[in-house]
Amino acid sequence: IAPASSEDGAMIHALHKAQQQARSKRDRWVGLWQECYDYALPQRDSFYGFDHAGQKRSDHLYDGTAMDSVDQLAASLLAELTPPWSQWFGFKPGFALSKDEAETIAPKLENTAQIMQTHFDRSNFATEIHQCFLDLVTAGTACLYFDRAATGAMTAFRFEAVPLSQVAIEQSENGSMDITYRYRKISAGQIQNDFVQAELPQELVAKALKSPDTVFEVIEVVQPEGLAYRKICYLPQFVDKGGEAAILCSQLLQSSPYIHFRWQKSPGEI
Repeated sequence: IAPASSEDGAMIHALHKAQQQARSKRDRWVGLWQECYDYALPQRDSFYGFDHAGQKRSDHLYDGTAMDSVDQLAASLLAELTPPWSQWFGFKPGFALSKDEAETIAPKLENTAQIMQTHFDRSNFATEIHQCFLDLVTAGTACLYFDRAATGAMTAFRFEAVPLSQVAIEQSENGSMDITYRYRKISAGQIQNDFVQAELPQELVAKALKSPDTVFEVIEVVQPEGLAYRKICYLPQFVDKGGEAAILCSQLLQSSPYIHFRWQKSPGEI
């Protein structure tokens, strides 16, 4: 990778330090969260990076009360807040419009709401929001990723319930939970496919050619920038190597693709 400019280098080092601080604060909760998942939602991703796919995770449990309670409450939230195949939201004219203007625009807003509902119904929203409700009930916090679907898909939306093991969340200056650090393990081959325009480190390229399944950690940061949001993806393994910053992408977004929600604020938060 070509040496980054001094400005880019300073930016990525500051960003890397900020995510380390956020991750450190999150890690204080990991032990408690993992215990909650072990007893209430044992099949969810481990905070310690263990791959439990296909393994029995409830052999140590002798009572299913916690698991049943979590499942029932999550199902109730789904049925009450976002019932599948039912219109759970709508649009109506605002108070600033006159009566005639409101009557004119109301049918168009209703039609728009129905179109949007159709896209929600055809997407994977119901499955992913249900997983978010399971996380919310178990750990008190949930994260939903909301993005546009691929061109030509039968829906305009794509969702993902992001495991809490993959994210650290910070509040911005306005008090909103809109600073997101996401940690993912991605193969070298997939990085080449996903970040075609990036100047990848030669070490990564060599490993991709030799063994495409070699895994690297990628950190994705989304944070406010003025009235928009800046998304930056980088390889933390290469931040401190010779002052080079392995930035995979940097783009300005109109809104954050991450939606966070929780039961209540944790002690010590603003």
